[in-house]
Amino acid sequence: MNQSRHQEKGSLLLSFAAVVAAVILLLALVSLGVARLAGAGRPAGQTVSGGGLTSPGTSAGGSLSGAPGGGPESLPVEVAVAVEPSRLSPGQATTLTLSVRNLTGEAVTAAFKTSLEADFTVESGGRVVWQWSRSQEVKLADGQVVIGPGQTISFKAVWDGRDDSGRDLPIGDYAVKGIFLGQLAGRTLPLITGPAAVVVTP
Repeated sequence: MNQSRHQEKGSLLLSFAAVVAAVILLLALVSLGVARLAGAGRPAGQTVSGGGLTSPGTSAGGSLSGAPGGGPESLPVEVAVAVEPSRLSPGQATTLTLSVRNLTGEAVTAAFKTSLEADFTVESGGRVVWQWSRSQEVKLADGQVVIGPGQTISFKAVWDGRDDSGRDLPIGDYAVKGIFLGQLAGRTLPLITGPAAVVVTP
């Protein structure tokens, strides 16, 4: 009788262990599948192609750049920078406009961690010679902007044709970039436009 009960207990324990092992194997397979799907859905570190907004007398960049060394990424917005005028005399001011357009049929929310929502840089030979935010007072502040379907929002700044030290920049070619600092869902890097060409002429 005791031997029979021991055999029954042993069989139950073996059955229970088999069920537990099967459940663990199933969970492991499901986790592996989810991890593969997540990895395929969001590549890390990207350079993104977009379109530029152009108008007479302006230049616009047509690309967004994220972290270097990555593949293409799909974004719900397109950013572009325009300069008016784009040919300047030494010390002449120009207006810089950063446009952010919602490419989707749904509202897109961008979050901000500071009072600065956008920025602009002027570069020469790959070196930043002027940056708009360096002359601005920036405060920590949580905020957000909602961009409706197909809607475009824009940010403007004036560049006076000088470098960060206040000196007139010499005659030559320069590149202007716009930087959108709003954080989109699933992305922490700012969106940087491609360069818009600016020429300082005699």
